[in-house]
Amino acid sequence: DAQFAGCDSHLPKCDSQFAPCDVHFGPWDVHFPKCDVQFPKWDVHFAPWDTHFSRCDVHFALWDVRRHGVRWGPTARSFGSPRLRPVYHTGAMSEPAAEPPSAYSPAGRLGAMRRVRGDLYELRQPSTDRSLWNKDLAPTRVEQRTWTTYNMASLWIGLSVCIPTYMLAAGLIQGGMSWWQALLTILLGNLIVLVPMVLIAHPGTQYGIPFPVLARASFGTAGAHVPAILRGLVACGWFGIQTWIGGQAIHTMLRTAFPAWERLPGAVWIAFFAFWLWNMVIVVRGSNSIKRLEAWAAPFLIVAGFALLAWAMVRAGGLGPILAQPSKFHTTGELFAFFVPSLTGMVGFWATLALNIPDLSRFAKDQRAQIRGQAYGLPPTMTVFSFIGVAVTSASVLVFGEAIWDPVALLSRLESPVIVLISLFAVLVATLTT
Repeated sequence: DAQFAGCDSHLPKCDSQFAPCDVHFGPWDVHFPKCDVQFPKWDVHFAPWDTHFSRCDVHFALWDVRRHGVRWGPTARSFGSPRLRPVYHTGAMSEPAAEPPSAYSPAGRLGAMRRVRGDLYELRQPSTDRSLWNKDLAPTRVEQRTWTTYNMASLWIGLSVCIPTYMLAAGLIQGGMSWWQALLTILLGNLIVLVPMVLIAHPGTQYGIPFPVLARASFGTAGAHVPAILRGLVACGWFGIQTWIGGQAIHTMLRTAFPAWERLPGAVWIAFFAFWLWNMVIVVRGSNSIKRLEAWAAPFLIVAGFALLAWAMVRAGGLGPILAQPSKFHTTGELFAFFVPSLTGMVGFWATLALNIPDLSRFAKDQRAQIRGQAYGLPPTMTVFSFIGVAVTSASVLVFGEAIWDPVALLSRLESPVIVLISLFAVLVATLTT
């Protein structure tokens, strides 16, 4: 138990070899020449320098960092754990204090973020390496994390209420399932995908980082470009499909309001690029515009969905034959042979966004908001809106004599132009929020 308390020790002309550590105490000019000094399992306390090496609980071997003018604070915390962390002297010393550790060293990363509120962290200062950092990749500051449970839930309502969800049960029913088996498969698939989605969203909320930054933990700073590019390609395909659907809704609306619109050359493509431009305006204006759009669109879409269901039930005098149609599978084995790949498809419906969710969860106010918001918004909305699609399509058999799964085609058959315009506007908003 060696203690150097209250003294200013200078042992010149000594060369201390801390073989596994490569540590040099420059400002204190301590040299132990030609000595291999090791302090295994010692409780050494250097009081004047406020340094504590308790039972060799300090590992310099992995760091290989030269400490110049560093005071080790015993009560400092880093990332929530009671570890030692450097505090730089600003007082008078025999030599000027050295520069802080590099951001690439563990010592530099150790103090790169600070806890601000609860388990939320934010970056102390932006990186100077422009190859690793830009405005879009920068972690959000705590004051930017304003999305509440309602905002997260409305986000998922807006994402879930779309034409693919409306038609999601169609393939399952046509494959032989009854309507309740199809809805149960959809619900179970979304409950399964919710688990990794909440877990992957956790670091996004805690540290404010988007998916490309989180991917660096698995792929490295260079390798992270691969999943970022791959998800970009998938997003381009999905955006193209959604833009085409939205363009079709605009085209049908204009054709209903102005019959001469259909004779205009390239009318469909004009509607397509009009919807594309609308999307770009929202995206360029940033996350707050998305937040506001989803906040007002969510209740509107819920009301529109139930209004469509009410119209179908009143017009058909019931829910139609599809809901009375039994399962075509006669044995459990036949059912499971179709159920397993169908469940996989339901999980895959949102699998890509489950990986990308830090892009959105980094704006969540806290972990409770992102967990509850996603739980409230995703599985219930997917299941209920799929049921609306099944019920309305079933009623369309009685109303129009055939099952119409495409909502745009269904709404275009309504008698009143005003109802058609309102309904197609709802489809337009549903597509835009997705």
